[in-house]
Amino acid sequence: MKGKLIKRRIGTIILGFSLLFAVPALAEDTRSEVNLEGTGFFTKDSNNHGISQRATNAGGFLVGYRYHFNDWLAAEADYG
Repeated sequence: MKGKLIKRRIGTIILGFSLLFAVPALAEDTRSEVNLEGTGFFTKDSNNHGISQRATNAGGFLVGYRYHFNDWLAAEADYG
């Protein structure tokens, strides 16, 4: 139950940030772009024939910025 709640909150946060950064993309003739991406792996523990395997949950993010000098040349920086 607690795991489902955490997954739902993470999904809501990711959706909120996606919408937050998508709104400036609607502006015309902008030279700058900002992006935020997230990922998560939530796995189950396994028990079979007396052997126990513990799984690890993991998550990550990537934040990026891109500046367009003109239509065909841009510079980008990312951190993750």
